[in-house]
Amino acid sequence: MKLIYYPIITFVCFELALLILGYRPYNYDHYKIKINPSNAFVGDSSYGIKLNPGNYKISLNDSIEFKTTHCKNGRRETIHPSLNRKKKIAFLGCSFTYGYGVDNNKNFVQKLQNLDTTHIYENFGVIGYGTVQSYLQLKNEIIPNSENYEAILLNFSAVHPSRNVLSPYFRKNLKLGFGKANPEINQNMKNARFPYINENVHSIEYENWANLHKNWLFREYLASVNWLQTLWEKSSTNVNREIELTELLIKEMNELCYENNIKFGLVLLDELNNDRVLSHSVPNFVRIDFDFESTTLTHYPVDSHPNEAGHEYIATILSPFIQKILAE
Repeated sequence: MKLIYYPIITFVCFELALLILGYRPYNYDHYKIKINPSNAFVGDSSYGIKLNPGNYKISLNDSIEFKTTHCKNGRRETIHPSLNRKKKIAFLGCSFTYGYGVDNNKNFVQKLQNLDTTHIYENFGVIGYGTVQSYLQLKNEIIPNSENYEAILLNFSAVHPSRNVLSPYFRKNLKLGFGKANPEINQNMKNARFPYINENVHSIEYENWANLHKNWLFREYLASVNWLQTLWEKSSTNVNREIELTELLIKEMNELCYENNIKFGLVLLDELNNDRVLSHSVPNFVRIDFDFESTTLTHYPVDSHPNEAGHEYIATILSPFIQKILAE
């Protein structure tokens, strides 16, 4: 009987000790997303997520509402008032570039387009993207039409290295957090395959949506299980390796642009411990140092994405940077 009681007593003591120390079972952060129609973002076998063409209304936590238009080419709508524009400038990035949280005419890509009468600006930003998707967009969509593009801006965030390797932390947030916030996403994403880099940029692998992440049994009920899985997730994360692989990816993007006579610029949106290393990857870079907890430039605390004032702030810094790149 001791062989049965001792393990049970030990486990109960361990669970109680963790509770006393402040550890708790896994709890989903409350974040509610309403999308009408519900299929604005759907699964893709190459990029993981893609924009579904159409007009949509999105609300975040019943507090923020914005309207968005997705074009047939898979990009968010940017209005080009003049027909005299020739060469294109592409903006690659995630939800910050996409303009999540603001209407079509209020994101920084559109604001920059309004200032430029000679180029067509294209917004390639998609929610949840990392540098891997931007790299694939460059190879698959831009390079084959390189004669149409004069410049590429990669909008880089501190969250991207984790996404580029599909770290356990990002897998959890994407599958559980995003799925919990919008239950219909599971149906829309069922055919998704998420790209990530493994050992080098020439080895891009894919993970199906269904296999992205699973909580261990009883994680949502026992602090001990949550503590053990969290410990495993942290031990499986190599931050330095994430940044190293990301740097290689950015260097290759710069080289691809150079080989195809396209100007390349790196935009460091926020601070990353090793972003000074990343800035040495390319000759042209600019620091935005955006504060994603600013109550004047974002929807914080409801949502950390830039509001219209935040996008105006970013556009003000990017405008002279773009002119500098084009002049070289």
